[in-house]
Amino acid sequence: MVVLLVFSAIISIVINKADLSGKKKYTLFKFIRAFTLFFMLPTTLFLMAANVWGIAQLDFITVEKAAYRGIIAITGLTTMLIAAFSIIPQTQEGMKEVRRKSITASKYQKIFQKLRANFITIMLTIAVGFWIMYLFR
Repeated sequence: MVVLLVFSAIISIVINKADLSGKKKYTLFKFIRAFTLFFMLPTTLFLMAANVWGIAQLDFITVEKAAYRGIIAITGLTTMLIAAFSIIPQTQEGMKEVRRKSITASKYQKIFQKLRANFITIMLTIAVGFWIMYLFR
């Protein structure tokens, strides 16, 4: 979860500072898409699977441990849904626009603003998960 939090923050900062030409925009869209596909989605699937499997281990589980694992699994599910249904389609749309060379500055800003908002939502989801786990420790 910490790694997702850090990398989401880094990508948000990169998007925020991005004022790039057409070729660099395309490269940034490709990087964000590849990062989401090959790092974020497997990490969130691991978070969900490992914690749901941990909850299923009835011999070693307490209500407190099950709640912690449930919060982590829900955080993973939320992150995965945002990545799969929001970030990937937006990066594909941006790559299509750059390839067609029809992307305007306002469209470019709008796409990157949505991407930045999604990464910030992921960061907030993870932070809230940590905060809830801290409150009920």
